[in-house]
Amino acid sequence: MGKFARIWQLCTPTNLTIYDNIAFWNAVEKAEGYVVEVDNKEYIVLEGTKFDLSSLNLGAGMHKVSVKALGSVSVADNVIYRDSYYSDELKYNLHTSNEFQYCFNNRCFF
Repeated sequence: MGKFARIWQLCTPTNLTIYDNIAFWNAVEKAEGYVVEVDNKEYIVLEGTKFDLSSLNLGAGMHKVSVKALGSVSVADNVIYRDSYYSDELKYNLHTSNEFQYCFNNRCFF
C-alpha cells in the first residue's frame, strides 16, 4: 500500500436533536460511524444516525450530549478522513424516566 496523498477532516454532524429519549443528527459523508458523548462518556454508533439515550439509564437531572463523525480511509480515493469535531453541546434535562426536556442556547423545550 502506497502513501496517502491527502488527509481531510470530516464535517461536524449537524442538527443534533432529542425526541422521545432518542438523539438524532444529520449524516456526514464518508463517516465510518459516530461517537455520541453523554456527560463526558463516549458511545460508538456504527449504523445509522440515532442513539437511544434511555439505554444509558441516566438519572434525573441535566445531561450534556454531543456527537462527532468517525473518520475512515479511502484507498480508491487515496484519502484519509479524520474524525470531525464534536457538534455543539445539547443539554438534555431528564425529569423522570418518561419526562424530559432539552436545552440549546439557553432555551429549553419539552
